[in-house]
Amino acid sequence: MELRIEEIENSEVKIIHVEENITFANVKEFSKITQEIIDNGAKRILLNMDKVSFCNSHGFGAIVSIYTRLAKRDGRFAILKPQEAILEVLEITKMDSIIGVYKSREEALEAISA
Repeated sequence: MELRIEEIENSEVKIIHVEENITFANVKEFSKITQEIIDNGAKRILLNMDKVSFCNSHGFGAIVSIYTRLAKRDGRFAILKPQEAILEVLEITKMDSIIGVYKSREEALEAISA
């Protein structure tokens, strides 16, 4: 699973740039990496999905798990720049009503930094 982690200077925010689709073949690794990030103290995570054109149900489950883990620690989580197919699933499942979804990096950072 190819992920790039970016730490925002003077901020608690970590941006996880997902560099490939989330599928059954890599979802365990995705979950493991994101769990480690949270276990290491991350409280504000922005998941950049601009390169993800496909995410299966296991992947969406892993995304909900990130949200749940952070919520239990009074953290914040949002999704940045989902492609149309991903956004459609987020809307159909109403995940977008509990997880912030943003097209703009600035808007997303402002929302999870508050």
